[in-house]
Amino acid sequence: MKKLNTNKVAEVTANELIEKYKEKLTQSDSENMIMAIQLQKQQALIKEVFNKAPEAFPGDYILKEENNVKNK
Repeated sequence: MKKLNTNKVAEVTANELIEKYKEKLTQSDSENMIMAIQLQKQQALIKEVFNKAPEAFPGDYILKEENNVKNK
């Protein structure tokens, strides 16, 4: 009588694991780069909108600068 080698079905070789890890790492790196670029664009857009219409932002998002210039 033949019997299925269930250990062989579940077996993972080191090479298979390394290839999958590289694939996931590459995908993760790519996703991180995309998100970093998107974040830079969003920050630039927010700064541009703020410069043109600071009143559009809630008060707790606005810092008030004080002039602490000392005369020499």
